[in-house]
Amino acid sequence: MNIRRFTAIAVVAAVCTMAAPAVSQAAAPDVAKGAVVAAASANTLGHFTGDGVNIRSGPGTGYSSLGQGQSGQGVEITCYYYANFGDSGQKWYYLKNKATGVIGFVSSAYIKVTSGGVGYCP
Repeated sequence: MNIRRFTAIAVVAAVCTMAAPAVSQAAAPDVAKGAVVAAASANTLGHFTGDGVNIRSGPGTGYSSLGQGQSGQGVEITCYYYANFGDSGQKWYYLKNKATGVIGFVSSAYIKVTSGGVGYCP
């Protein structure tokens, strides 16, 4: 009886161990997809229109600041989102600050697009 119980536990543990890498691998395409989209942003350029503009981890003021942009610093814009929270209806660009390399979201109110078109983020 103890051998059967031990075998059953061993089988369950083996299945769980094999399933764990599949979960972490499933998240990997999102990261890779974001990197590919960011690399394609060179066609849409712009710059910050104010000083101390927060570059955020998500499209809204509820997300943490990853860094700041200063007036005149160039950006490469990948795409845009509309905020889903307290900032609803506000457009947020997903971009890279060319001066600092910081990548994140900035409200469109603080960005002047100078060339190219900006599409919706997939």
